[in-house]
Amino acid sequence: MFTYEVTEFGKLPTGEIVHKITFGNGEIIVSVIDFGAAIQSVRMKDKQSHMEEIALNYNTIDDLLANAGVFNGATVGRYANRIAHGKFTLDGVNYEMCVNNGPNSLHGGKVSWGHKMWQFEKLETADAIGVKMTIVSPDGDENYPGEVTMSVSFILNTKNELTLQYSGRTTKRTVINMTNHSYWNMSGDFKQKIYPQILKVNAATYLPVVDMIPTGERRPVADSPFDFREGRPCEQALAIDGGGKPGLDHCFCLDGYKEGALELKEAASLYDKESGRLLRVFTTEPGMQVYMGNWIDGVFPHLQHNAVALECQHFPDSPNHPDFPSTVLDPSETYKQTTVFAFSLL
Repeated sequence: MFTYEVTEFGKLPTGEIVHKITFGNGEIIVSVIDFGAAIQSVRMKDKQSHMEEIALNYNTIDDLLANAGVFNGATVGRYANRIAHGKFTLDGVNYEMCVNNGPNSLHGGKVSWGHKMWQFEKLETADAIGVKMTIVSPDGDENYPGEVTMSVSFILNTKNELTLQYSGRTTKRTVINMTNHSYWNMSGDFKQKIYPQILKVNAATYLPVVDMIPTGERRPVADSPFDFREGRPCEQALAIDGGGKPGLDHCFCLDGYKEGALELKEAASLYDKESGRLLRVFTTEPGMQVYMGNWIDGVFPHLQHNAVALECQHFPDSPNHPDFPSTVLDPSETYKQTTVFAFSLL
């Protein structure tokens, strides 16, 4: 039996009310807020039927605003991840965005869609419950071309699958790269680091970076700490330099991707043996940025390596790499991408 409830999460400094939409199926309970179209909470039973939080979250809007740079659970756009020096050229026109992450533009610029209010509406069918979030971004927003209308639907079904469906249109040719920035700890106990949890990533190659920008090479993961194809403890990633801190903050090139096909493929999984909780991630996207919270250094539970983000998306800096899968959206097209978080017990 499905449940659905809308409550007040808090108020922005402008006085605008932020709503929390909570829906569940008896096994999984999801909360999404209309600020940033963010997954605020995901609660799941373990093999002993204990219901616990598995998504890193903030419980008040004030805490969320004070830590906005974490992008906790947010729907990130217009352009998720980084664009080198905040610059790209499209159809002979040079565009320059806010540089907000070292020398680069991150997650859409100064005010990401993950930090804006979205409109919401309830979704319900015989075998699913959820919410649809919609934002209208004006032409020139953060210096990106085109008025863009983007929606993301969060749909929980009876199979314990949380599906995120993105759909968008633009009035001018532009670039779009969407992702969800939830962080996961499948133990349900954020006093535990993610180190023993088993991460599997279905990718034979990844994108090496300089100053967190892809070099253009697709490097094999074989015989390196980046090889998670068979499932390895997250602790293996401590041998990797994730932008000046140990841990992953890299984009993997997912196996089986065919540009334009929009075929769901299994990208990754995260498993906690003690609780029995398993998260499997399926997506139509070509890449997945795995970020282990290397730079998170706040108040418990927001600590380094307490959770891992599995961000399905196109490759970073794609507008400056013609050989990468394209992120260009034409007014004659509809932006479509899907990511599925499938929860189960082993």
